[in-house]
Amino acid sequence: MPETPTGDIEPKGDAPSERPAMTSEMEPGNSDPVAELVRRLEPRLKQILVRFRIPVADAEAMLEDCLMVLLYRQEQIAQPDRWLQRSLRYRCVRHWRGQQRRLCRMVDGELVRWLEDEAVSSSERSGRRRLLDAEIARLPQPCQAPLRGRFGLGAGALHDLPAAASPPFDAGSLDGEGLPVEVRAGRDPYVRSLTRLMRQMVDNGRLDVDGLKILAADPPSP
Repeated sequence: MPETPTGDIEPKGDAPSERPAMTSEMEPGNSDPVAELVRRLEPRLKQILVRFRIPVADAEAMLEDCLMVLLYRQEQIAQPDRWLQRSLRYRCVRHWRGQQRRLCRMVDGELVRWLEDEAVSSSERSGRRRLLDAEIARLPQPCQAPLRGRFGLGAGALHDLPAAASPPFDAGSLDGEGLPVEVRAGRDPYVRSLTRLMRQMVDNGRLDVDGLKILAADPPSP
């Protein structure tokens, strides 16, 4: 299954651009220093966008956002070329993490429906719970508790889906060099755990991530 440069499962969507279009600030004849900077860095910026497989529309929006912050904070940014490249990479990572959270929420909902499906017998539902518990048991220990707690395996009823705790990018949240301040807390542990479970289930034929369908369960117990 294809992966993004951050190691995440790549969600389906618009085909990524091989030649992301640049904004109007890059057009020749503009004497603005920011436009000159972007023209000079255009090959590097395109390389970043292609590496992260960012669709054209999203690439345009990311560049425009970066340029707006650069224009607003240019007097506080000592190395604009370095800042612009790092800021664009930061936004590319945030883009794929947002896509990953959305995919995780869809798969999470499908797993819940699969476990609680009233159209199948209670013995088959028990078999599904055993299957999911066995899949989770194959994951690293830190990934098991968030998943077992979410799906009520060995702990009773299903728990609520943990809320994503990733604040939006704040244009004023810059470090001493004018670079975006990274989220130090890291990725949400449930998203990280479910991502590993999804990849494992896809690899062993238990999950069709394109159709969001759980494919097979253990046979019902006699």
